[in-house]
Amino acid sequence: RHEDELSKQVTELKLSFIALRDGLLRGGDQAILNAVKNAEVLDKRNKRIETAVHSMAASLREYLRTAVAADPDARVHLETSMRELDAALGLRQKPRPQMAHGNLQHAKIVSIDPESGVLVVNAGATQSVNRGMTFDIMRGNRKVAEAIVADTRTDFSGLLPISQSNPEEQIRIGDVATVKTSQR
Repeated sequence: RHEDELSKQVTELKLSFIALRDGLLRGGDQAILNAVKNAEVLDKRNKRIETAVHSMAASLREYLRTAVAADPDARVHLETSMRELDAALGLRQKPRPQMAHGNLQHAKIVSIDPESGVLVVNAGATQSVNRGMTFDIMRGNRKVAEAIVADTRTDFSGLLPISQSNPEEQIRIGDVATVKTSQR
């Protein structure tokens, strides 16, 4: 709804500039005055919308901080949309999710690439994760799968699943990766 309103305002502004350009070519002062008035009205409206969006985003962040997510995918989608909104408003240059750092015993799966199946966990080189390490993927006290570290960066790593305990039970965002201390 807000996107439609903003799109409409951009179109109106473009039309105002076209009218301004045509008026200048014909020497019309009235076109200049009308365009300035329109631009001022649109600027005030955009500022009110921006203020309302900031307020709504702050309320959503506060709600997400305290809410228990029944659907983790919906939560991730909402957080991604909010980062995109922040970028569109100029609050962020490059959207990047804030994530808590995991460790070798408790690294959360924060993303799953649908094409490659790579599991991204919130532990990396800083937390002593190295290529080739194997992790058990746990959901509560149950082992869901086993994965091997394919790549590691400073604060996150990419794991590839190598076996699943139950092929019908898929690995999900929020599952926990725990380093295997002994190879069986």
